[in-house]
Amino acid sequence: MKYKLEPTFGLLFLIVLISNFTFAFDCYFCENCLNSQRGGRISARPGDWCYKIVWRSGRGNQQIVSRGASADCRQNIYNDPSMSIPGVFSGTARYCCQNHLCNSTPTHVNSKNIN
Repeated sequence: MKYKLEPTFGLLFLIVLISNFTFAFDCYFCENCLNSQRGGRISARPGDWCYKIVWRSGRGNQQIVSRGASADCRQNIYNDPSMSIPGVFSGTARYCCQNHLCNSTPTHVNSKNIN
Protein backbone atom coordinates (compact mmCIF):
# COMPACT_ATOMS: atom_id res chain seq x y z
CA MET A 1 0.00 0.00 0.00
CA LYS A 2 2.84 2.39 0.82
CA TYR A 3 4.41 2.02 -2.62
CA LYS A 4 1.09 2.62 -4.40
CA LEU A 5 0.50 5.91 -2.57
CA GLU A 6 3.94 7.44 -3.19
CA PRO A 7 3.40 8.06 -6.94
CA THR A 8 -0.04 9.50 -6.17
CA PHE A 9 1.34 11.96 -3.62
CA GLY A 10 4.21 12.83 -5.95
CA LEU A 11 1.80 13.59 -8.79
CA LEU A 12 -0.44 15.63 -6.49
CA PHE A 13 2.58 17.61 -5.28
CA LEU A 14 3.62 18.37 -8.87
CA ILE A 15 0.11 19.53 -9.80
CA VAL A 16 -0.01 21.91 -6.83
CA LEU A 17 3.51 23.16 -7.55
CA ILE A 18 2.79 23.81 -11.24
CA SER A 19 -0.52 25.56 -10.50
CA ASN A 20 1.28 27.99 -8.19
CA PHE A 21 3.64 29.00 -11.00
CA THR A 22 1.01 29.56 -13.69
CA PHE A 23 0.66 33.23 -12.70
CA ALA A 24 4.06 33.84 -14.30
CA PHE A 25 2.53 33.08 -17.69
CA ASP A 26 -0.04 35.86 -17.27
CA CYS A 27 2.60 38.41 -18.21
CA TYR A 28 3.42 38.87 -21.86
CA PHE A 29 5.85 40.84 -24.02
CA CYS A 30 4.15 43.64 -25.91
CA GLU A 31 6.08 44.37 -29.07
CA ASN A 32 3.88 47.35 -29.93
CA CYS A 33 1.80 48.13 -26.89
CA LEU A 34 -0.83 50.78 -26.56
CA ASN A 35 1.09 53.55 -24.85
CA SER A 36 -1.17 56.58 -24.94
CA GLN A 37 -4.80 57.44 -24.37
CA ARG A 38 -5.12 58.35 -28.06
CA GLY A 39 -4.16 54.85 -29.11
CA GLY A 40 -0.59 55.54 -30.23
CA ARG A 41 1.74 52.58 -30.20
CA ILE A 42 5.46 52.54 -29.49
CA SER A 43 7.97 49.73 -29.39
CA ALA A 44 8.30 48.29 -25.91
CA ARG A 45 11.63 47.34 -24.38
CA PRO A 46 12.06 44.12 -22.37
CA GLY A 47 12.96 46.21 -19.32
CA ASP A 48 9.70 48.14 -19.43
CA TRP A 49 6.84 47.39 -17.12
CA CYS A 50 3.82 45.80 -18.77
CA TYR A 51 0.42 46.36 -17.24
CA LYS A 52 -2.46 44.11 -18.11
CA ILE A 53 -5.56 46.27 -17.98
CA VAL A 54 -8.78 44.41 -17.22
CA TRP A 55 -11.92 46.49 -17.59
CA ARG A 56 -14.92 45.95 -15.36
CA SER A 57 -16.98 44.57 -18.23
CA GLY A 58 -15.41 41.15 -17.96
CA ARG A 59 -12.41 38.88 -18.28
CA GLY A 60 -12.39 38.90 -22.08
CA ASN A 61 -12.09 42.67 -22.37
CA GLN A 62 -8.44 43.47 -21.72
CA GLN A 63 -5.55 45.48 -23.07
CA ILE A 64 -1.84 45.20 -22.39
CA VAL A 65 -0.23 48.59 -21.79
CA SER A 66 3.52 49.11 -21.78
CA ARG A 67 4.82 51.93 -19.59
CA GLY A 68 8.14 52.94 -18.09
CA ALA A 69 8.74 51.61 -14.60
CA SER A 70 9.91 54.83 -12.99
CA ALA A 71 7.03 56.92 -14.35
CA ASP A 72 4.01 54.73 -13.80
CA CYS A 73 4.65 51.90 -11.40
CA ARG A 74 4.02 52.97 -7.84
CA GLN A 75 5.09 49.73 -6.20
CA ASN A 76 7.75 47.29 -7.33
CA ILE A 77 5.62 44.22 -6.88
CA TYR A 78 4.34 41.79 -9.43
CA ASN A 79 0.63 42.00 -8.72
CA ASP A 80 -0.58 45.37 -7.42
CA PRO A 81 -4.38 45.46 -7.46
CA SER A 82 -4.39 48.97 -5.97
CA MET A 83 -2.79 50.50 -9.08
CA SER A 84 -5.25 52.23 -11.39
CA ILE A 85 -4.76 53.88 -14.76
CA PRO A 86 -6.37 57.31 -15.28
CA GLY A 87 -8.31 58.52 -18.30
CA VAL A 88 -9.76 55.96 -20.68
CA PHE A 89 -7.93 53.24 -18.78
CA SER A 90 -10.49 53.31 -16.01
CA GLY A 91 -10.00 49.69 -15.07
CA THR A 92 -7.50 48.30 -12.60
CA ALA A 93 -4.00 47.22 -13.56
CA ARG A 94 -3.95 43.67 -12.30
CA TYR A 95 -0.40 42.91 -13.29
CA CYS A 96 2.74 44.98 -12.99
CA CYS A 97 5.68 43.08 -14.41
CA GLN A 98 9.27 44.00 -15.12
CA ASN A 99 11.68 41.90 -17.18
CA HIS A 100 8.97 39.37 -18.00
CA LEU A 101 8.11 38.40 -21.54
CA CYS A 102 4.77 39.83 -22.53
CA ASN A 103 2.55 39.16 -25.53
CA SER A 104 -0.23 41.44 -26.71
CA THR A 105 -2.48 38.47 -27.44
CA PRO A 106 -2.67 36.52 -24.17
CA THR A 107 -3.61 32.88 -24.30
CA HIS A 108 -5.37 32.92 -20.95
CA VAL A 109 -6.14 35.03 -17.91
CA ASN A 110 -5.54 33.85 -14.36
CA SER A 111 -9.03 34.34 -12.96
CA LYS A 112 -7.92 34.30 -9.32
CA ASN A 113 -6.27 37.70 -9.89
CA ILE A 114 -9.43 39.29 -11.27
CA ASN A 115 -12.38 40.50 -9.23
